[in-house]
Amino acid sequence: NKGILQVVQRAKEAFLSGRTRPVEFRLQQLHALQRMITEKETEICTALKQDINRSQYDTPLLELIGIENEIKLAIDKLAEWAAPRSVERNLLTLRDEVYIQPEPLGVVLIIGAWNYPWAVTLQPLVGAIAAGNAAVVKPSELSEYSSLLLRALLPRYLDKDLYPVVTGGVSETQELLRLRFDHVFYTGSSSVGKVVMEAAARHLTPVTLELGGKSPCYIDKDCDVRIACRRITWGKFVNCGQTCIAPDYILCEPCIQGRVVECIRQTLLEFYGADPKCSPDYGRIINQRHFNRIMGLMEGYTPVVGGQSDSSQRYIAPTVLKDVPPQSRLMQEEIFGPLLPIVTVSDMDDAINFINEREKPLALYIFCTDKKAVKKMIEETTSGGVTVNDVMMHYTVSSLPFGGVGQSGMGRYHGKHTFDQLSHQRACLVRKLAMESVNLARYPPQDRRRALLCRQMMYFAFVPKLKGLFICYHISFYFTFLFH
Repeated sequence: NKGILQVVQRAKEAFLSGRTRPVEFRLQQLHALQRMITEKETEICTALKQDINRSQYDTPLLELIGIENEIKLAIDKLAEWAAPRSVERNLLTLRDEVYIQPEPLGVVLIIGAWNYPWAVTLQPLVGAIAAGNAAVVKPSELSEYSSLLLRALLPRYLDKDLYPVVTGGVSETQELLRLRFDHVFYTGSSSVGKVVMEAAARHLTPVTLELGGKSPCYIDKDCDVRIACRRITWGKFVNCGQTCIAPDYILCEPCIQGRVVECIRQTLLEFYGADPKCSPDYGRIINQRHFNRIMGLMEGYTPVVGGQSDSSQRYIAPTVLKDVPPQSRLMQEEIFGPLLPIVTVSDMDDAINFINEREKPLALYIFCTDKKAVKKMIEETTSGGVTVNDVMMHYTVSSLPFGGVGQSGMGRYHGKHTFDQLSHQRACLVRKLAMESVNLARYPPQDRRRALLCRQMMYFAFVPKLKGLFICYHISFYFTFLFH
């Protein structure tokens, strides 16, 4: 596709012009992006209503406020993030400048997802701009209205050459992946993540993969089940379950399974009324293919809550299924929809074993008031992130890195973590042409005496500074005497 090639080439040329290097330019672009979110909130909310039946009140809460906070943080901290970072010196570098200089990578490809098409596309863009990169933005074609709106809006606010938007489907994404970028930032499914990584590997391009997986939610029998279920119900069914860090399934002991089901039932009535289909706060499945996939996962089960559906509206009611066998298809695939299976375990140790026998999840949720038990579960499991006594809220903390581990992804972002992920941490050593006598032992011609002195110098490089300085000057005088 000649058009895509030209777009990427313009972005590369714009980056090489050097105009992203000054911090002032980056701040100007960040302020412009902030204006776009503020001024076009109504249009963004309308697009999401068309794409996924998102409530106008949920869009700011779930997407826009987070983007604005990321931009504000980047604006406030950019001078600090972009400044040289001093590092500890050793004996051999006591009189030198030793520091890390963050520098732009170049042109970043950002491939967004359809479930939160603004947040997961623009938050990486904030970091790319802050780090001084150019960025080609590829929104998901499944969230069609948001994708077209982003293509229309971004050039009005940001530099058209540095931050172009490429729309289209699979073929356009494949064409982009055939080209060489300096970093690829992908949010989406694990299956496509493998394709992205394979394509990037051909150019030795580093990747950030924000994927998904089955995030477990353990409920301890001694916690406040009512509160736990309210928080779980919100996290599972907001956005119609189409959230990468939504609780995928519940682990609990058989003795509280009935209470869990009843509390979720009561909470759903409180949230969405007797018929969630009529609630303005309950969303829809993104397309017919995903609707059919989710309905297929439910086959063979009798829901204890929900289960109703309407193909014409892509509506699936909030649904709970209990006593789900661990080997079922429902427990093998990421659900990414409004189905909540409950799997019973004998105790916390059994829950830990259950989690560890499976792929490392993007998130782990623990509802428990016993601090020792919580510590045990955190220490004996692995996940991209963990939240205790709530769900998904770790995503909102900019100081925490967000990302997966193993099959749930690689790399991290949010706040300074995005800046660092999309920067090259350049190691810088600036020396003086002085104290040359200290270096004499490393030069040829080599012999046993010089080798011994080199070994001693390297050993003393790691002693405390004051003592090292004292030794340094003494060895310097000794070398001067020895070699002259």
